This record gives sequence, C-alpha cells and structure tokens, in this order.
Amino acid sequence: MTDRVRGLLITPDGDLLAIQRIRPGQDPYWVLPGGGVEDGEDLETALARSSPTPPAATTASSPSP
Repeated sequence: MTDRVRGLLITPDGDLLAIQRIRPGQDPYWVLPGGGVEDGEDLETALARSSPTPPAATTASSPSP
C-alpha cells in the first residue's frame, strides 16, 4: 500500500480549500489537497510538498488515530 497525505486548508475567512476533479466518464468529485509519500519522506514533508500553499504559508500535521 502506498502512503498518502491529505490536508485541511482553511482560509482566514473560514473557507475550506478543496480540489474538483473532472475525469472523462466520471461525475466530478472533490478531494482535499495532498498526494503520495515518496520513499524515505516523512508525512509532514510530503504534505508540505503536495499542498498548494503560497511560500509565506506554513503547514502543520497531526498523526491519524
């Protein structure tokens, strides 16, 4: 199984950032920003790399239960 990370990105106005995926032959659907974890990479680094954040922003992570 490939590890993946997802992030909840909330704007200062309280809006949640989500990505709409549109693929041929499927209904559009929404996902949270994130992606795969590369070999040797920790989850926080993977989340920071995969998140569409401006350079001045920071990301924080917490472990899954």
